[in-house]
Amino acid sequence: MIYMLPPLHRPDSPCFTSNMVFHTVDGRFDLIILHVYLFMRQLNQLALTDGGSVESVQAAQRAQSLFDIMFSDMDRSLREMGVSDISIGKRVKHMVKAFYGRAVAYDEGLTGPDTVLRNALERNLFGTVQPSQNQLAAMAEYLRYQADNLAKASDQDILAGKLKFATWCGKGVDP
Repeated sequence: MIYMLPPLHRPDSPCFTSNMVFHTVDGRFDLIILHVYLFMRQLNQLALTDGGSVESVQAAQRAQSLFDIMFSDMDRSLREMGVSDISIGKRVKHMVKAFYGRAVAYDEGLTGPDTVLRNALERNLFGTVQPSQNQLAAMAEYLRYQADNLAKASDQDILAGKLKFATWCGKGVDP
């Protein structure tokens, strides 16, 4: 299953080790969102290509399953962090809203000029910290690189959850 890939939000993730993203709770949350968005983007594109085909229905179902698993895991993580049962629903609802907002912003950024993508990353991925222009440029390059890599996957690999992030060979950013 896609969500069971090696965690890209861990401290040894290339996004952290190359100083592209600050290693904070928000940074980890947003890296999860960003990478799940990239997978869901492929599933959603496949789901929309041929409205009634078996593959499009399977892609839509897998996208929904991935979404459900991710937010079930977010719920579990909040509970482990000691968030009370009473406020869990509100927190998860806020996270869902954040996911959809970021998905729209990243879609617009990936289909638009680099300034649109950098602005989306600055507002979302770096929303609670002030990134350098080098960090924004590196993350924009990283996001486009991963999106382009995943777009090369076959429909069968997409449906089988065999999407893989490419090894990041881009430049790091000096802190």
